[in-house]
Amino acid sequence: MNINVELIFSFVLLLSITAGVTVYFLVKRIKEKSRELEKQLHLKLQQLEILNNTLMEEIKLRKETEKKLLEKAEELQQSNRDKDRMFSVISHDLKNPFQGLLSYSEMLCEEFNELDDNVKFEIAKGIRSSSKNIYNLLETSEKISRI
Repeated sequence: MNINVELIFSFVLLLSITAGVTVYFLVKRIKEKSRELEKQLHLKLQQLEILNNTLMEEIKLRKETEKKLLEKAEELQQSNRDKDRMFSVISHDLKNPFQGLLSYSEMLCEEFNELDDNVKFEIAKGIRSSSKNIYNLLETSEKISRI
């Protein structure tokens, strides 16, 4: 029976050593795999950080561009308001000379035969004066529009 106990003891010892060696190599393999996964994780984190920085720069550039576009849109709206105001002033300023031109020409047409030559001459001078005023206003408007 001593041999059996020794044999069982030897067998248990051998199994324990084998289990210990197996556990040792499994733990070693797990640690190596863990280090490898940590390296991969670290690399992925670095890549994500680079992508994040790139995205942040892109967002910053887009915000700056959006701000510039909004400023330009406001400038354009202001230019349109100024243009509208200018055309309003021009049209108002053109009304008076045109009114004079219309009045003179209407008087000339309706009363041509009854009017004295001196009156006709004064009406013609009024028509010329109104025409010059209109021309000058249009010329000034054209110069302003080039600015």
